[in-house]
Amino acid sequence: MLANRLEMLSPELHLSENTPRVLKSARLAYATDCVYVYAEGNAVVVRAEEDYFVIRELSLKDVYATVQSVFDSFENWCAQLEELAQEGNFQKMTEMGSVLLNNPLAFLDQAYRVLGISKSSSEEDLGDEWNYMKKYGFASVDGPFTRDAQLVNGRSFFTLSGARFYHGVSVPVSFQNEEKGNLCIIVKDRILNCGDFQILDILSRAFGRMLFSGTIQKDYSFSSSVFEDLLCGERMDTELLKTQLELRNWGEEDVYQLYLLEFFSSSARRWQLRLVFRTICGCLKEAQAVILGSQIAVLYNCSRGKLDHPGRKLRSIAEQNHMTGSCSLSLEGIWVCPYLMSQAAYVLNHMGQEEQPRFFAPFVDCALDYVLESQNLEECVYAVHPKIRSLYQMEEKERSVMLDTLRAYLRNDTSLVNTARELFIHRNTLVYRMAKINEYLHESLEDRGTLAYLRLSIRVMDLYKKRV
Repeated sequence: MLANRLEMLSPELHLSENTPRVLKSARLAYATDCVYVYAEGNAVVVRAEEDYFVIRELSLKDVYATVQSVFDSFENWCAQLEELAQEGNFQKMTEMGSVLLNNPLAFLDQAYRVLGISKSSSEEDLGDEWNYMKKYGFASVDGPFTRDAQLVNGRSFFTLSGARFYHGVSVPVSFQNEEKGNLCIIVKDRILNCGDFQILDILSRAFGRMLFSGTIQKDYSFSSSVFEDLLCGERMDTELLKTQLELRNWGEEDVYQLYLLEFFSSSARRWQLRLVFRTICGCLKEAQAVILGSQIAVLYNCSRGKLDHPGRKLRSIAEQNHMTGSCSLSLEGIWVCPYLMSQAAYVLNHMGQEEQPRFFAPFVDCALDYVLESQNLEECVYAVHPKIRSLYQMEEKERSVMLDTLRAYLRNDTSLVNTARELFIHRNTLVYRMAKINEYLHESLEDRGTLAYLRLSIRVMDLYKKRV
């Protein structure tokens, strides 16, 4: 492993297959379980027992510092790997392994379900089977990953047909002598050596513990990264997102709502966040939960979910775990998720500035401030009262009496007499219309905050119609 990391220094290798696999650090004097770095003539030798390699044209000081930095970075890599294992994030662990091994990597469970697959390889390079796994999340029934392969030292070897033939190695993932899946590495960019198999063994043990612990939910381990990109407004594989929606029986035009949770205390530990995350995944199976830094985002499908008020369950979880939470509006279309994220994040930030922070708050409590502070008209359009947006959409198809009536009612400061006079209708007709509007909005038109939100929503939509 150490020699692989120092490949750019062109070391002269004198290594055997039995090179020690557990080394702690570099030393300028001999020490157990450490590499001994010393000068020999004009060269520097890096030795572990009988195995060593030689680096020329660098000073002892520079080589020692470089070797020690490799140990430090590897220790950080292992710590990050363990943290991701605690989170149950197969995908990011696979990507980390792929970067270190400098080759494409995939992790499949015993049912040949893809739990993680590296993203760096182009589709043309690795062929149909690799593309199939990336798109559908499973190996094909006749692919090289599901066929019996030649076994050597517990590892199986296969060939992947793409733009050219690539060889691959499959390493079993086991825990307590029970096989749980396989790590499959494609020999594409660099030939494998014993150092690479050391890394594969570390990854295998980490994956095995994850599968044994049962902390991974059935779907989110592989797909959470694409939802993370979606919520953060990052570039993503849209076909992969559509595939994940199909697997959940979710539609692109369904109504979605986003919930965001974080701890009151900034000193909360990472394992505490992961514990709440797993709790949410276990009790809200109709939602997609994602860890974003120190926050947990929960995307709920209002069209397909069975809970009328998922926020009640999330609020209960938040209170029990000393967390604060927010929720966005409920909007139609999976592609509006970045706006939902922006709304929920704004509410959390607003709550953090309150003298007595609340456990939970909806976006409507901050909607006026959000619109007034926003410098993006389209962002404002998605922040208006959802029912007002629906009324404008209805008006595009046919003239909406409901919208005209509400606009006049607000313009006349909720005066029935003046509104009826402006609309040239009888007062009883207006009372009937306002009852229907109340029923449609599910809001009290006697609340000043609601009236202000409705007025601003109409103003924003009118301005948007003029612009477009």
